[in-house]
Amino acid sequence: RGRSAVSRLSRRFLWITLIGSLAVNLFLAGFIVASVVNRGWDGHHGRAHRGRLHLRAAFRVLDGDTREMAQKTWRERLPEIRERLRAIREAHRNFRATLDKADTDPAAVQAAFQRVHDARGAAQALIHKTIREIGEKLTPEQRKAFYKAVFERRFRRRDRHRPPSTSREN
Repeated sequence: RGRSAVSRLSRRFLWITLIGSLAVNLFLAGFIVASVVNRGWDGHHGRAHRGRLHLRAAFRVLDGDTREMAQKTWRERLPEIRERLRAIREAHRNFRATLDKADTDPAAVQAAFQRVHDARGAAQALIHKTIREIGEKLTPEQRKAFYKAVFERRFRRRDRHRPPSTSREN
């Protein structure tokens, strides 16, 4: 009798330990998965690509009238930028449709891929031209802070709330 009570107690202890261990492992795995989903393996937020621009942060480093001028310039160009982004999506749809065809010609695949590449290049060129136009209207100090903020690749976790010009160097 004494032996079966100890056996039941140790069996119960093992089950509780097993469930607790499983819970801790799932908890840690959730943190890892959330980190990858929210930041990506290379530390960038969300599904954004490596060359993501940080326009909000860039506008925050400017003050008053200068910020309004920069935002106005961006807003004026925004419809054309959106049109170019739509062209990228359309080129991607056409590329996928080309790949889905059973008798896909390699030349057709290459042409569809080239259209995607050209659409991306056109959108990127317009975005960079707009950023350059904004930068040309700034003083040298403002321009340096603006360009640094636009193209800065990442913030340190503790500096996320600060504009890039006041963050510590990485």
